Amino acid sequence: MSSHGARMLAASMPVPLTEQAVRDQLTRGEYALGPAEAVGDCFLLLVLRGAGQITAAQAKDPDDETMTKINLLRVAAVELITGTAPIGGMDPSVVRDQQKLPTDSAEATREMAGWREGRHWWTPLAQRHQSADFMFAVAVIIGIRVN
Repeated sequence: MSSHGARMLAASMPVPLTEQAVRDQLTRGEYALGPAEAVGDCFLLLVLRGAGQITAAQAKDPDDETMTKINLLRVAAVELITGTAPIGGMDPSVVRDQQKLPTDSAEATREMAGWREGRHWWTPLAQRHQSADFMFAVAVIIGIRVN
């Protein structure tokens, strides 16, 4: 890429937010900084709350209905990223290759198996890409645009 092309690309990239800017945005709404338990569902609770699919009270203290939504979303996300159906019109093996997953559906299913389980949130360093793979699939399902 030419230096001009690199400058144009850099100019089109959003400026990263500072931690304080994020805190300010969150506190302007109904969110407040508080402790989070390392039980593995905070990302999904935040996404569902942001999408208006659960209430703030359900995000803070998930009831059975909320946990059912969480579990269904987990399974759907793993099935999307490991399945054979097109993802956004693209061949899923191409998406998996870009996401650093095995291109073969069965191999990808084995690699992502833990993410189907409720409260799964941690993977060894060599498999940390799985978190991004999972988050990407959740975003696609919920309808969040990923740039």
